[in-house]
Amino acid sequence: MNFEKPSIETLKTFIQKELKDESFEDKLIRPSEGIIVEPIYQDLENNKVNLERNTDYFTYFENFKIQGNFEIINQEILSALEQGTGGVILEFEEKEIILQEDFEKLFHQIRLDYIFTVFKYLNPSSLNTFQNYLSVLKYEVPQNQLIFDTFTIKNEHFYELSCQIINQIRKEKQTLIEIELNGDFYWDLCKSRAFKILIDNYTKLNDFPLNYLIVAKTSSQNPHQEKVNMLIQHTTEAISGFVSATDGIIIPPIQTENINFDRRMARNIFHLLHEESYLSLVDDASNGSYFIENYTYQIAKKIHSTKI
Repeated sequence: MNFEKPSIETLKTFIQKELKDESFEDKLIRPSEGIIVEPIYQDLENNKVNLERNTDYFTYFENFKIQGNFEIINQEILSALEQGTGGVILEFEEKEIILQEDFEKLFHQIRLDYIFTVFKYLNPSSLNTFQNYLSVLKYEVPQNQLIFDTFTIKNEHFYELSCQIINQIRKEKQTLIEIELNGDFYWDLCKSRAFKILIDNYTKLNDFPLNYLIVAKTSSQNPHQEKVNMLIQHTTEAISGFVSATDGIIIPPIQTENINFDRRMARNIFHLLHEESYLSLVDDASNGSYFIENYTYQIAKKIHSTKI
């Protein structure tokens, strides 16, 4: 016996009959402003995307402010690398001129060909000095591990910034894109997936290499929130970053009097999810979930339609 597949309208009519006086529209899931996820599974084969990371492994990035004492910062970076950090973000003072001897102190005993190194606010003169420093090294550093362009997608302007960055990505430059998380688990997860789908499609259409890393960044510390709760929130946010096919995670340390301890606690979140939960072993762990695929698709459509 052949059964005719009912239409969505037929199913909605049946559901409304069961709901009686309650409104079907009121039962729809509205995970974020302007987006509705239908409760009825529909064929999304045309919207299915198998996401893959742009790197061979999921990377933990740690941020370091470069303010003068290069020997001390060098020791902090070495300690972080020994404890599992795979990428360092170096935040320079934009007007400060960095000499070659400063780079020698900063990268003493650090192999730049083994880690991702991100340079923020490095002025042209210091960049030229760094290129000279590279030329005297006894090993070659792959260009895709040196990153000089960075973008941040702040949560409150997600759609506008996502659209701008997709249009600004360049063929010749390796770029780091930080997506700020805010603790809304499914929003954090699906917005990262949606952005990655769009930028991957954009680069393929324009025959660009995948010369960018997409990194999830957990939220900044809330001064009114207890530190234990912040650790729990950072862990939840980090999980969404792990399973959304991003290339890495940044977990800013909670600011207390002991910065070394705070950095260690932030790293421990990464180690729990990476070494014990194995969340980084699957490129797109949420693939196959109707809710996540539908929510991702709705966000991607909204980014695509955003005017800048």
